Amino acid sequence: MARFLTLAADGEIQRGKRKKTLRRKVKVGPVALCFVTILLLCLVSLFYLTQGNQVATKGYEIKDLENKLNNLKEENRKLELEAAGLQSVRNVEEGAKKLNMVPIEKMSYVTTSGTAVALKRN
Repeated sequence: MARFLTLAADGEIQRGKRKKTLRRKVKVGPVALCFVTILLLCLVSLFYLTQGNQVATKGYEIKDLENKLNNLKEENRKLELEAAGLQSVRNVEEGAKKLNMVPIEKMSYVTTSGTAVALKRN
């Protein structure tokens, strides 16, 4: 048989068998029940408002990021058009004339007999 320390109703600690469990009843009246209900409703409302605020904030952030994305796409398209214009043959020819370059008259190629090429210096 197991031994227990028991707490008697008068507050003394005794050795022996478990004789009686002390019970404390919590009395809940209509005022306390109303108070707890109002408190729970306030907590649920606060949670709902917090979630709604977070959703609205994220919506604004998404809209702002979409606008930035559209602006960057437009800027990228403009830069691609500018790059294509700068790489056109006419612009390259005009740039060569500004640098005082002349067209080549006779083109000559260097051919090698082997795969290794080196410059001999005297």
